[in-house]
Amino acid sequence: MSGAAPRLPAAPFEQTAVDATLMAEILSASDDCIKVIGLDGNLSFMSVGGMRVMEVDDFDTIRGCPWPDFWKDEGNEAAKEALDFARAGKSHTFIGTADTAKGNPRWWEVKVSPIFGPDGSPDRILSISRDITGTRKAEEAALRSERRMKDTLKAGSLGYWELDLKTMVLEASDVCKKNFGRDENEAFTYDELISVIHPDDLSRMQAAVRETLATGIGYDIQYRIVRSDGRVSWVLVRGQLVNDNRGQAAFMSGVSLDITDLKAMQEKLARSEERLQSALGASTMVGIWDWDLKT
Repeated sequence: MSGAAPRLPAAPFEQTAVDATLMAEILSASDDCIKVIGLDGNLSFMSVGGMRVMEVDDFDTIRGCPWPDFWKDEGNEAAKEALDFARAGKSHTFIGTADTAKGNPRWWEVKVSPIFGPDGSPDRILSISRDITGTRKAEEAALRSERRMKDTLKAGSLGYWELDLKTMVLEASDVCKKNFGRDENEAFTYDELISVIHPDDLSRMQAAVRETLATGIGYDIQYRIVRSDGRVSWVLVRGQLVNDNRGQAAFMSGVSLDITDLKAMQEKLARSEERLQSALGASTMVGIWDWDLKT
């Protein structure tokens, strides 16, 4: 037969060498901290990428150390529980804090799985830890910002609300519910909000919302509401659109403020002004003057 001789399959030792080299490259490239742990819970292997993110210069300095001891507070108990799951042949995940070898605190998302031996039972344990410190810090910053916003709104008697424009589900703060005559433990839907608006003001409120949806310009409106006991109150409501990552309007959010007392004061002042003008108009003996002392 002519032509090149067929290539024979690689010898087992050649294939093993290729697989080992490829695996080493993969482990080195990954920023996950990949570890092998004995059934006794002690470290026996850490990937090159893992050493990098854990800031370990020499793995021999931590080889054989109890893996749960690296974890702080609740993370220590979570690590021990994860090992128990792996010894029982089950995988387990948790989130915890552990310092790097150089003392830098980190948050980690961890998956622990059994490595099964020839007899089908776990003989080692695999742990893959991913550094989520950046994500965690961003989440904590967002929560702090939200708490500060809520505290500020509450201090100013401002209620916060958000309406999902797709589902029309309304989320309202306790202060917002109170502004609309609801108890903080009561549900408060968008339909219920519409139902408490004074009939003479409802069309004006709905027109303001439609205008915002059409133009993207927020609204600032005052209208009356009818409470469950029949009392009429005034609220000031401001709303604006919140877009999703595609630039499409996804939510409408804003604040509410009970301005009933302010409205009563304005009406009282208006009546006083009206009485004064009536008195002046009915009298021929009373005049009004002013004197600019600067001139």
